[in-house]
Amino acid sequence: MKTLTTLAAALLMSAAAAAQNGIDATLKAVEANNNEIKAARALLDAQTMEARAANLPGETSVAYEKMFGTGHGDEETGKLTVTQEIEFPTVYAARSRANKSRREAYRLDYEETRRGILLQAKQLCIDIIRLRLQESLIRERIANIAALDTIAGKRYANGDITALDLNKIKMQAMEAQAALTLNDNEMRRAARALAALNGGTMPPLGSDTLGAPTPLPDPEAIVSEAVAADAALARSRAAQQAAAAQVRLEQNKWLPSFELSYVREQTFNAANNGIEIGIAIPLASNARTVKAARAGRATAAYQAEATRVNVTEEIRRTCDEAASLMRTIQGYDTGLVQDNLAMLRRALDAGQISTVDYFTEANQLYAMLETYYALRADYEKAVARLYKHRL
Repeated sequence: MKTLTTLAAALLMSAAAAAQNGIDATLKAVEANNNEIKAARALLDAQTMEARAANLPGETSVAYEKMFGTGHGDEETGKLTVTQEIEFPTVYAARSRANKSRREAYRLDYEETRRGILLQAKQLCIDIIRLRLQESLIRERIANIAALDTIAGKRYANGDITALDLNKIKMQAMEAQAALTLNDNEMRRAARALAALNGGTMPPLGSDTLGAPTPLPDPEAIVSEAVAADAALARSRAAQQAAAAQVRLEQNKWLPSFELSYVREQTFNAANNGIEIGIAIPLASNARTVKAARAGRATAAYQAEATRVNVTEEIRRTCDEAASLMRTIQGYDTGLVQDNLAMLRRALDAGQISTVDYFTEANQLYAMLETYYALRADYEKAVARLYKHRL
């Protein structure tokens, strides 16, 4: 008995691993083909290059001056000036720190976009698997009804059942066919949505089973892990650091900037070389920029705290949802439901129950199985949200 239990547990773990591997393969395809992810990546590259270019030295200008004398042509003179704008060194250091935080915020913005799309794809995979399982149930019902219709036709001809029993079977067939059509339409919508995430083509979905339920993580442990790795929260912290660095940058801009020039002056009988240094002192040009930067820092701090609270509470709500679903799932015995379906069929064949009673009971049992699949799918999607930061 112990060996059988161990074997069953191993088979469940194997099925769960196979289901996860199938979904992982789909997510890899989506990550490679999704146009929004590609666009976000291109935007990240552009933002990164722009941030790096923002801390280069100022413009280099070249000016040539030609003076024409009133006398002979050899009295003409010329002047060449090459000027380089240079800010105070501490300004470059402060801007470098601000840009580094901005680049990190840009990277995390991309990461949030990527994870969000992969989470959508994973939830669609789970929905498609649920709909496939539900389709199998409906087709099982249709096959069962067709077999009963054949038997009932003979029994009705012999006078063993009434027209009411025969019509009940036909109405059940219509209802089951309608359920199959609705399920098929829902599956098509989910498949098209997944194909759209994959750049317009349906990616391979390597699993038709949800496997064993993913173990429910410890609430406190997953909250700590998710808060530490959540892209939206990390992005808000990086934006807060960038805002603080921007304050220091604006404060450093009170320092003077320089213009260093090389000058070559050519007269009619000599050439002179020299260096010219100019200093620009900002007396009022950034009088309000420091205040604006401080206001931006305060805004970023409030936004970071709001994001932290929202992310933490969302994870806790999802933990509660997943725990509630798991408790309900653990109360289900699908094997018992299948056994009852088989016993109902035997009772009908033996004439112990009427056709009406059979379908009333059987429909309730099939509805229980469909509810179980819905619960399993909702649970797996909740756990997927908890582990979004791992995508």
